[in-house]
Amino acid sequence: MKRRILIPAMLFSLTLAAQTNYDDVAVIVNGNNAESVEIGQYFKWKRNIPDKNVIKIKCTSDLEIDSITFDGIRDQIEDSLKSKNLLNSVNYLVTVKGIPIKIKRASCYSTVNSQFERCNAFDSELRSLAAADSILRYPYSYIFNPYFGSNENFSRHKFGVFLVTRLDGITKLDVINLINNSGPDIPLRKENSIFIFDIGAKNSELSDYFFRDFSEHKTELESLGWKAEILSNKEEGNIYSNVAGFNAINYRRDSISLKWNFLPGSIGNQIDFATSDTVIQNSYKSLPFLKALSQGITGISSYPYLNFYNYSIKMKDVFERFTHDSPSFNLAEAYHSCIKLLSWMDIVIGDPKTSVKIVYPLGLKPDENEQSEIKVFPNPSRGHFFVNGTAFEIYGIKISDTSGKLLFEQNSAEINLEGLNIRGLLLLTIETNKGPLIRKISVE
Repeated sequence: MKRRILIPAMLFSLTLAAQTNYDDVAVIVNGNNAESVEIGQYFKWKRNIPDKNVIKIKCTSDLEIDSITFDGIRDQIEDSLKSKNLLNSVNYLVTVKGIPIKIKRASCYSTVNSQFERCNAFDSELRSLAAADSILRYPYSYIFNPYFGSNENFSRHKFGVFLVTRLDGITKLDVINLINNSGPDIPLRKENSIFIFDIGAKNSELSDYFFRDFSEHKTELESLGWKAEILSNKEEGNIYSNVAGFNAINYRRDSISLKWNFLPGSIGNQIDFATSDTVIQNSYKSLPFLKALSQGITGISSYPYLNFYNYSIKMKDVFERFTHDSPSFNLAEAYHSCIKLLSWMDIVIGDPKTSVKIVYPLGLKPDENEQSEIKVFPNPSRGHFFVNGTAFEIYGIKISDTSGKLLFEQNSAEINLEGLNIRGLLLLTIETNKGPLIRKISVE
């Protein structure tokens, strides 16, 4: 008698993670900050990063620095990369808690326009570090990101810049948990998760604008089989579980204080249009996007300064790339291919090589040719579906749950499950003249 050997899912996940190479990742720590060094060493150990890839610099731990201070830090990083012969082998830079976040240049706060031109995120400036193009290396202001819109996996050799992410959080424990909860090939079940568009703007005109924009993004994600909802300012008390992604417009409101349960592999984007000192003061607790990390999110982007909405990341595009099968993008690639500008104000927090693998019940993956052969629409729905296949004769339809239990059977191509108390992910078997076809349907 043959014995079955059961391999725990966690062991399988760890095995997959070990297959991803981190030799092209350099970790930048602040040698003047014990927490920074400790976190950097922990990340190096967890991801098996070579010792020489740890760049230890000496700098202030202030969140905000001036341009002269930044120039000195940049030179330290560049010199270390050169002396360790890493410039031609590293694609990703990871800054660690204790490294400054913001660069206040001359006249940074004098006018809104000067803030857009003069205030930068530290990490955004590092992307063009040691660039061969002098315009990229020492830009007067913001410049176009050469990786923006690319459908290719990243290499610095081709695009001439680095992808930069950050390991940060309000506390050291937040960062350690972030490292432990991230990494390559995190399993994510699409049918059990939700993407939230959060409109926190109290101004009605702004709310209407964001609602129209987010409605289009919601429709696009739903067409790909994701469940998505728009959360307005009137729904602050809502509790959401299994959050796989979010895009939040917070306008003086911390929506992340809502009781959201973030899934492993979840990512988000948070934009704050407040111009008060609570956003620009030199305190970790003044950066609301960091609070999501304490609630378990795997990656997040945000802006430590006031930002144009049109130049902010379109999170639905990041999410589509991050959850796409082929080509597959890691966290850094998904975010940076949606960032329009360098020397700008955005930062990305997370392990750059974090990635997800969409898993399906019973290992059943939807047919990629589904729409061209047999159409089942709308899907998902509240129980009312239509089946259409011009190249097939449809003889009968059976609906079962994912365990194989038969729930419904009929001979009509119109399915109406309303009132039958049938919900969730179901398997639809369509008997045709060319044999049975199996599709997944979702009843909300």
